Amino acid sequence: MNFRLGTTSYILPAGLLENARFLANSVQDMELVLFDLEDGQTNIPSAEIVRAMRRIADESDFSYTVHLPLDLKWRDETGNEHQSLKIAQRTISATKDLHPLAYVAHLDGRLVSEWQNETEKKNWQRQALLALEKLADWAGGWEKISLENLEGYPLDYLDAIFLEVPIKRCVDIGHWWLDGHNPLKLLTNGINLERVSVIHIHGISHQGEAHHSLAYQSRVELAEILIYLKTAGYSGVLTLEVFGIEDYQSSLRVIQEILC
Repeated sequence: MNFRLGTTSYILPAGLLENARFLANSVQDMELVLFDLEDGQTNIPSAEIVRAMRRIADESDFSYTVHLPLDLKWRDETGNEHQSLKIAQRTISATKDLHPLAYVAHLDGRLVSEWQNETEKKNWQRQALLALEKLADWAGGWEKISLENLEGYPLDYLDAIFLEVPIKRCVDIGHWWLDGHNPLKLLTNGINLERVSVIHIHGISHQGEAHHSLAYQSRVELAEILIYLKTAGYSGVLTLEVFGIEDYQSSLRVIQEILC
């Protein structure tokens, strides 16, 4: 298969470096799921940790993607640069020596459901593009940013962004499942895989919770999706976006059973 299989940095109950060491033996990519809280708690890696993680990548066929901590917004209520952009810049600066394949970003979509007219929609899109332009400049180009779809929003709410700038997509199949969509139908109707750099996949539990083992999903449906990605020549990262060793190992077994 052409795509790189990966998972998150929260498989072991340990830090980024420990997870990278562990995962380099079984997958090809690790998604750094980062946080930077107002009370000072953060897991944005130090330069020393980044150097050690870079060595792991150099010594094996291993890469990184970086999930930015906050949903991006252009301005705060006072008209100043939003905190999400400040943290994004700090994150990109801290991780640039890892040469991430993608920086995965969410847009602040809370206002999408409140659009009353075309003017409000255009204003949201304009501010989103301004925020993303900053991000692309810090990351080294539009192609380094992978914009993720979220659950609970219209399927087309990001379309204008993708038409306006050459940004990449992060397709989250789990979010589609949460909203009751057919991922294979969406992937084969209108999604240009050449614009997709990252795909997140995770199971939905019987309680309707995301980010669980793929063992919860229909094997037939999973096989259709994975075989499509393989035969279509998808060459980005497929991330098992789960958190914990049991969900990871059972998801990995499902993938291997289907593709091997």
